[in-house]
Amino acid sequence: MVLFIMTILWTVGFVSTSTMGKMSHLLLLITLLEIAVVSFFQWRRSMNASKLINKRTADYVSGRGNLSAKN
Repeated sequence: MVLFIMTILWTVGFVSTSTMGKMSHLLLLITLLEIAVVSFFQWRRSMNASKLINKRTADYVSGRGNLSAKN
């Protein structure tokens, strides 16, 4: 959704020829910043998920986890 809004703003910035230089540079900066923030949070989420998977795997290997279906 945010990328969709940024695309619209990017297009408007290129269409308006009077402020094209300033607008496009500002939008490029905002877009790159947004990509960096989104990438960081996706990386952090994947790291948290892999830590959880590794912890569960270690529990099962050491015998603390319960692989069977019984309670």
